[in-house]
Amino acid sequence: MNTQVSPRTTPTAPAASPSRPAGRAGRLQVLLPWVLVPLAVLVGYLVLPPAAELRSQYQASALVLVAAPLLAWLLTRRMPVAHHWAGAVVAALLPALSLVALNGTDWFFSGPRGDQSFRMEYVTRFADSLALQDYTYRDVPAFYSPGWFWVQGLVAQLADVEAWRLYKWASIGTLYVAVVVAFALWRLTCGTRLAALLVAVTVVGLPAAGSGWLGAQTLMFSGAYEPYAWLVALPLPALLAWFASARGPFSWRRGLALGVALAAAAWLYLLYALVAVVGVLVLAAWRRRDSARLPEVAVAGLASIVLVSPWLGRFLVEYVAAGLPPAAATTWVEDDSYVNLVTISASPWMWAALLGAVGLLVLDGERHPRVRGLQALGVAVLLLGVVQLVAGQASGGVLFHRVLLVLGLCLLAAATLTLAAVGPDLRTRAVGAWPRVPLRRLAFAALTVLLFLNLSAHAREWMNREVDLSRLAHNHPYPDGSLPALASTEGREVADDEEGDEVPVARLADAIRDSARAAGQEETGVVLTDRISLLATQPFDAYQQWWGLYANPLGEYAERRSFLESLEGLPADDVVERLRADEQAPSVFALEVEDGEVTFDSTDRDAGGDRGSAWSVSFPVELFQGPEFETTRVGDWLVAALRKG
Repeated sequence: MNTQVSPRTTPTAPAASPSRPAGRAGRLQVLLPWVLVPLAVLVGYLVLPPAAELRSQYQASALVLVAAPLLAWLLTRRMPVAHHWAGAVVAALLPALSLVALNGTDWFFSGPRGDQSFRMEYVTRFADSLALQDYTYRDVPAFYSPGWFWVQGLVAQLADVEAWRLYKWASIGTLYVAVVVAFALWRLTCGTRLAALLVAVTVVGLPAAGSGWLGAQTLMFSGAYEPYAWLVALPLPALLAWFASARGPFSWRRGLALGVALAAAAWLYLLYALVAVVGVLVLAAWRRRDSARLPEVAVAGLASIVLVSPWLGRFLVEYVAAGLPPAAATTWVEDDSYVNLVTISASPWMWAALLGAVGLLVLDGERHPRVRGLQALGVAVLLLGVVQLVAGQASGGVLFHRVLLVLGLCLLAAATLTLAAVGPDLRTRAVGAWPRVPLRRLAFAALTVLLFLNLSAHAREWMNREVDLSRLAHNHPYPDGSLPALASTEGREVADDEEGDEVPVARLADAIRDSARAAGQEETGVVLTDRISLLATQPFDAYQQWWGLYANPLGEYAERRSFLESLEGLPADDVVERLRADEQAPSVFALEVEDGEVTFDSTDRDAGGDRGSAWSVSFPVELFQGPEFETTRVGDWLVAALRKG
């Protein structure tokens, strides 16, 4: 009888690791790198000399010069402990670069400006109240995934630290945790060396500015700049590879674990959770004859729905009740939104990505189940690309430019698994053809060069003080009006121009609270202001979002705009009457004075046209000088609180 098993149905087992440590001592050996490496980075940061741009540039270069050969050496060792050290070094790379780049400032990249202002506003909101509500509008359920921000708010409350100060450290710590999670998930299907190599390739191999092969998407801008999204995106290929490798009977534990992972992804970044869900469904369709996997998918779906319902369930109920109002954020497009998948580049990592694409198309997913998971992820990205193309005809979309990061990770992981699949055969052929060639030394040299090239490119992007991400972090004033240590004269002038006034945010916030209290408001009411950093660092409910793109669909941005515009030109008595008649109307105004008027500025989102159209409403200062308002001047700013009627 022939008992040989067909190679098409034999799953690839995780590679065995030699000399695996056993017992408590072995577990300690494995854990030590993941504790000691981040501690070493933190100690190194604490003993750095006083911040100076020149010193920081040298420090970043030194980091690259040490990390590249060290990582290559660790990856070419045989001992599994060395591979754990390699994984820990990869995990510490982005935090270390960020600490060097941000030395001398308490802000994270971009400071409290641009997109970062909304994220910081979210943390500030939860540091004041843990209720799952919108960061701007009072009593409106949260729309954007609140999980990462909610945890920071909780920590800020427990530690009694200002949310904006915590934001930098939480962001840097998240960059480390993302690699730890990815390594742990890869270890479910891979040996230690392959798992370490996968996290090294998927982190270091992503594009940098000047050597992009994913359009304008880079490791810094698409990954480190949004740590909560990076925490989902980086482990995503490993998650699908794990589920694709599942064999045997139905497992409640596997289904629940998958459901918990999908729910956690949704709490952190809903778009990438959607990519994961589509990938899982593609896997289920491919393995529809496997009677054990479909029930596991069903269990995962039910578990994830239950786990996200405290946030997303409430939002969806109110969203449907409101008649499905449009979400402006889903209409945002960039050049990379037009489903241009890969950009030609001189970077050797682009060729690695193309190798990954070939591997996804050629390798048999039944023989290589980890690759099957990446194939499902690639199909999910392509399906969302099709949705973007169709929805784009009606000025909609799925933010496909953000999905490109997942595509890059998928291709780099696929390249690594492709080499792992053909590596033994290539090695045998190489030994036979060139028996005297030191293959390990050759691998060390190749890895060192490849890692050094991209790490250097990433370091240059991290240390570039000319771009907004770094410039604003180093030049934007703190809430008390003081400036970061490395603020330049030119940078201070630009920051003053963008901020609109030199009045410190903390001083303006005190004036708002004092005026509201003097006006008889039991708690500070809804504030109408366009001072971005005020909303980002102080826990006030705002009446109107300063940018319609980030307005909650349930926030009634258009209706609030119409209400404000209807107040222009009215007599003071009529304005007061309308403000008191509308429970949602602003009861505190904090606006800049210019030529005898105060003005609120905002930018609407034109989904079918340009990126936005600016609009404003202005009121004469005299309007707020009557007995119905408690008014305070703070520099060029006017703070007026409406008295109770």
